[in-house]
Amino acid sequence: MAFDLSEWLPQHKRWCRRFQECLQADRWGQMVEAADGYQELAEQIVQFGSTIEAASWGSESIQRQRSRMGIWIQRFVLVLRSRSEGMSAVGQDAALRCYPSKEDMNLLKTGLERLMSSSFNETFPLDAATFFLSKKEENPHPFRANGNESSMSTGGNLLPPAPLTQGSTQLTIFIEKIGLKDASRYVDPTITVSAVDASGEDIEESQATPIPQKCAEGEKHLVYHCKVHIQTSLETLKKKNACIFFEFKHMKRKKKGAYQSTRCWTFMEADEYAQDGQRALELYVKPTDKKRKRIRLFTRKELYLEVEVQCRSL
Repeated sequence: MAFDLSEWLPQHKRWCRRFQECLQADRWGQMVEAADGYQELAEQIVQFGSTIEAASWGSESIQRQRSRMGIWIQRFVLVLRSRSEGMSAVGQDAALRCYPSKEDMNLLKTGLERLMSSSFNETFPLDAATFFLSKKEENPHPFRANGNESSMSTGGNLLPPAPLTQGSTQLTIFIEKIGLKDASRYVDPTITVSAVDASGEDIEESQATPIPQKCAEGEKHLVYHCKVHIQTSLETLKKKNACIFFEFKHMKRKKKGAYQSTRCWTFMEADEYAQDGQRALELYVKPTDKKRKRIRLFTRKELYLEVEVQCRSL
């Protein structure tokens, strides 16, 4: 059955009203009302996502619209849930975690209001990957095609595969694990993946893995076991002489809260990502150099980022 956005317009108006009520309660310091409202709204929008997943979307251009809406919804739901959780966080949890602020929530209003537009093309105004969810949540993305298989991870902002067109090749990178001599000490460790052109500029929105299960003291690997779908076609990546960058990040505490810090990084060039197969990528000392002019080994031990490249075409 073809999907008709007009059928959801009354529901969409209710979402906008409810979000405005949550923002107002948030501004007035009504923490319980705001937190409950954000959580309820997140659940309602996830139901919408399930509906559009099951529907037929027709032409390629309409499928691209579906993908844009889905990406925006994924981030919106994650931020709603994280703000709701952060409003009740206390003590060490509040100090170590990164939650959205009241100001962050206000930035989402315009995108939500335009969500049902036939020309919807809003860029999400926040880096949703930096916000924390403490417990395993149902995947907030409405489209299950993402194929991420980890059952012990939380958060992240991984995208579904981009629509596959005739003559183009889709690149998927399966991140298995990263080796670190002090793997057990990191708080909320994640890996950010970016496609970067020859001049060092990002050519698409970066993605962050979910947070893996904490490893035991003395273990030297963090297991991610998730797929990252690069949104730019393999042909375009090669034309731009692009590299795929991986940055290992974790949360660090400071007096006024917490911030995300890069510990090490690595990258793949075209000859490494253009063919299927497993790769063991050596790690480099921060800061990340996307122009690849200053590269120093992070460790001389046999500890790597272990990934598998998968290329798919019609």
